[in-house]
Amino acid sequence: MSSELIYGAIATGVALINIPVIAIIITSPALKNCKELLLVGGICAVDTFLALANAVCIVDRLLSFPADSGDKIIQMDCFFRYYVVAFFYANLLVGIMTLLVSIERFIAVFFPLQYLVSYTRNKGVLMMLGLTCLSDLCLLFIPDLIINFNFFELQAYHMLFYHASLFKTVVNLFIYTFRHNELRKQVLAKLLKCC
Repeated sequence: MSSELIYGAIATGVALINIPVIAIIITSPALKNCKELLLVGGICAVDTFLALANAVCIVDRLLSFPADSGDKIIQMDCFFRYYVVAFFYANLLVGIMTLLVSIERFIAVFFPLQYLVSYTRNKGVLMMLGLTCLSDLCLLFIPDLIINFNFFELQAYHMLFYHASLFKTVVNLFIYTFRHNELRKQVLAKLLKCC
């Protein structure tokens, strides 16, 4: 139960940190020229949606199944919950955003004159995309394969893999925020203005 509270707090924290970043990307006049930040904002929005779904799931579990409760419920009652539908759409959106970023990078690489992006900019964005794909592979895709197909008889560790998928949004937040100088400057400017 304490681990659920910790991961619920992490999921809520990710959502609360991502929301101002999304607002800065959308509203800041200094970032209007940075087209790639629109996709980063989309990825942050998807991560926020996934984090909120995780937080709501944990709150619902804690309220529906108290620690001392020995009540048994059938599997269908667990499966047909509203947050399962949210997980379904959130995971689809993660894939769609990855596809959109891949298409955008494809255009940048194969049609550079139309895209007008310098080599150093491409290198940094490709590094960001590579780190994002690596975190998706290690923290989302491989654990899902292990859970669904019981590779190496590791299905018993499903809670560990669930926690790894929650941690993915934290990793992505740091990748996106610390990669872009413009975004980093705007976030720091807004934070310093508030203090």
